[in-house]
Amino acid sequence: MRRLWLSGTALALAIAGSPVLAASQALAGAHSTPHHGPQVLLACNGSTMPCPPGKPAFRTVQAAVDAAHPGDWILIWPGVYHEKSARWPTAGVWIGTPDLHIRGLDRSKVVIDGSDGPASQPCPSGPKLQDTNGGVGRDGIVVRKASGVTIENLTVCDYLAGSGGHGNEIWWNGGDGSGVIGMGAYHGSYLTATSLYGPADIHSPHLAQYGIFVSNSRGPGLIDHSYASNMADAAYYIGACQQECHAALTRDVGTNAALGYSGTNSGGRLVIADHGAWSRTTTRTSRSPRRVRTARAACGSVPRCACSPLTTTGSTGTSSPETASSATTPTATWPPSGCCPNRRPRGTASTATTRCPGR
Repeated sequence: MRRLWLSGTALALAIAGSPVLAASQALAGAHSTPHHGPQVLLACNGSTMPCPPGKPAFRTVQAAVDAAHPGDWILIWPGVYHEKSARWPTAGVWIGTPDLHIRGLDRSKVVIDGSDGPASQPCPSGPKLQDTNGGVGRDGIVVRKASGVTIENLTVCDYLAGSGGHGNEIWWNGGDGSGVIGMGAYHGSYLTATSLYGPADIHSPHLAQYGIFVSNSRGPGLIDHSYASNMADAAYYIGACQQECHAALTRDVGTNAALGYSGTNSGGRLVIADHGAWSRTTTRTSRSPRRVRTARAACGSVPRCACSPLTTTGSTGTSSPETASSATTPTATWPPSGCCPNRRPRGTASTATTRCPGR
């Protein structure tokens, strides 16, 4: 996967309010405009914090994704986004464009919420506030056969399963059930995937099933510094990668789930290392039929943080009450302050990230 570095020219255009960030009334024509290298798009609905003044924004994450081209960055302003894709009704946000980089500007305050609860109380536990998509179920953020997509620094919650399956909060899907590898590199970092809904009937089909789910990918893939909880099946799943997963889970936390990690038809270079904790899970790891090898982490061309003003400031603690990290007052600004390769975004809960050999 190619490395993408935003040029000073592209960034200056974004700050100046050029068509890089199209106004709402012009969003429908975003694809018809000439595209010259990676662009920066802002998603903001003003649900919990006013949008930055004078900066046009997409009202939904899906609208920003639909307008984006390979290599673009989508920054999500703090807010609660009740995303329910009209084009792909079993997904909250459907991503089919490769090499997109999606980053929340505050991990605990950028919430992709599958419920019908108010923005003032995201991720509700009450049954009357849940949305089961007519009983069919829905997934949260779905990356469908699109290599090189990175998702960072946000929370996804309360996307529930139903008669049609689903219930995956974040899903890199290279072709589930096809028996074919349909996706390459992926990267998830500083993510929270949870559900606070627990029906009285523990056998209800309307439960969140998986926190972070990856299937039918050849990699290289990396899920790091993430937190998944309250899943009926597994907090993390990497599988259906046949003989070579080429993936790593590092410094992740899985709790209150039937399984900490699950993987079917998984093996090869698949590493679970430096995990934060597996707690309150029936089984920490479950894998079949291939064995997970304890080998060197698969870094390859997993994307790094671009050396440009595209990171967050302020709190990035998780939204679940089970975490020990404390939240601070968000100080999101536009444009956000910069970061350098191999360094975490500012304000994140952990103090270090995985460094790949030779970088």
